[in-house]
Amino acid sequence: MRRWHSQAHLQTKLSTRPTGPAEWNQFLDEIEAAIATDSFKFSGLRWHTIRGRQTLSTDLLEDTLVIRKINDNIRRSYGITQPNRASLIRTAKQAIRENTPKTIVRLDLKSCFESINRNLLIKQLRAEAKVSSQTMALLEGVFRGAAIKFPGRMPEGIPRGLTISTSLAELKLRELDSCLRMLPGTYLVLRYVDDILVFTTETKKSAWAGVNDALRNFAFKRNLRKSYPIRVSCSCDDHCPHGSDCPCNKKCTCLARVTERHEMEYLGYKIIFDKHNASAKKDPNAVFSILSEAKSSKIKTRIALAAQECQRTHDWIQFEKRIAYLTSNQRVAVTPGKRGLFNGLSYTHSEYEAPPQYAGKGTIEDLDKFYRTTLRRLLTRIAVKPHNQAKLESLSFDSGFRHHRRVKFTPLDVLNIKKCWEK
Repeated sequence: MRRWHSQAHLQTKLSTRPTGPAEWNQFLDEIEAAIATDSFKFSGLRWHTIRGRQTLSTDLLEDTLVIRKINDNIRRSYGITQPNRASLIRTAKQAIRENTPKTIVRLDLKSCFESINRNLLIKQLRAEAKVSSQTMALLEGVFRGAAIKFPGRMPEGIPRGLTISTSLAELKLRELDSCLRMLPGTYLVLRYVDDILVFTTETKKSAWAGVNDALRNFAFKRNLRKSYPIRVSCSCDDHCPHGSDCPCNKKCTCLARVTERHEMEYLGYKIIFDKHNASAKKDPNAVFSILSEAKSSKIKTRIALAAQECQRTHDWIQFEKRIAYLTSNQRVAVTPGKRGLFNGLSYTHSEYEAPPQYAGKGTIEDLDKFYRTTLRRLLTRIAVKPHNQAKLESLSFDSGFRHHRRVKFTPLDVLNIKKCWEK
C-alpha cells in the first residue's frame, strides 16, 4: 500500500496524521494488520447530493488508501486502462472520412452507474475469481459501510463518487461493447465511460433498433436528448429497400445537391461533417471538430464573471490572471513526484479543427470575439493603467492555442483565480 501525500485534506481515525517516513510506515502497517484480522471498517463514508444525484465520499485517509488499493487490484486484474479522449476523437473523424455509406449511432447512457446492479456484479466478480478473496471482502465492506450511512434503503446501483465506481461500471460496460460489436453491420464501437459511438453499414432504422435492443438487454436507458442515429450516405437512401448492400449507390445522381451538414457532439467537441459522402469516390469526406456548446458556454461564462468581479473590485491584476488562465495552458500536478498533466485548450482539445468561414459558436475565434467585446465594455466603465490595458489586449485564445502558450501559477494563485467562478 502506498503513501499518498495529495490527500492532505483528509483526517485519520486517531486525528494524528503521519508525517515522516517512519510514521507513515507504522500507519500503513496498522491498516494492513486490521485488514489481515478482518477488523478494518470503512467508517468515514458520507453521502452527498450533487446535481440531484446521491454521491458517496469519505473524509478518512484510511478509507481512501484502502479503496484506492481495491481499485488498483481490480483494474490490474481486468486490464482496465483509461481511454485517451484525443485518440477516440481522431478515430471517430477517420471513420467519418471514409467514403462509404454508414450510420453513426450517438449514445449517452442515462444514470449509467445507477442502472448496474451492484450485488449481481459482485457475484460475477467472485465467480470469475480474478480478484483475491481479500479484495472482494474489502469491496463488500465498502458497500456495507455505505448502506449503514444511507438515509433509508440504499439503491441497488453502483454509488458515484468513489475511485472504484468507474472501474466497476467499466466491467459491465465492456459487456455492452461486445454486444454492440456483434450487431449486424457494426464495424466500430468507440466509448468513453457512458458516451458511445457505433458505426455500422445498416440503415438508420435498423441500426437504431439494434442498439436499443442491446441497451434493454443490459437494463441501460439512453439520454433522449443526446442519443440519436445519423446517416451519411445518399439522400435517397432512406427510401431504398436494399439495406446495407445497396446497388442503388452506383446510380445515385444527388451527390452534388446536398450541402447540409451534420453536427454531432462527443467528448467536449462538436464534430461537423456533410450529410452526404464526398462526390468523388476516392476523396475523403470533410470532417471538422470545434468546441462543444457546453465547453464554449462555460468559458464565456467565466470571462463574464471575471469581468463582473473586476468591475466590483477594480483589481485589474487579478482579472489579467483569470484571462491568462483561460487563454493559456497550465501544468496540473496529479501525483506527487511526477510531472503532471497540462490543462488548457491546446491539450484538452488538441483535435480542434474549425471549418473554413464557420460562423457558428464553438470556434476559438468566437471566444476571442467574446473576450474583446467584454474587455471593451469593461474599459468604458473603470479606469486602467496603459501597461495593464496593453497586456490584456495581448491575451488571445487563438495565440494561446496555436503556440501552446504556458503560464505558471502557484496553488494559491489558482485558488484565488477560481474564486469568482465557484460562487
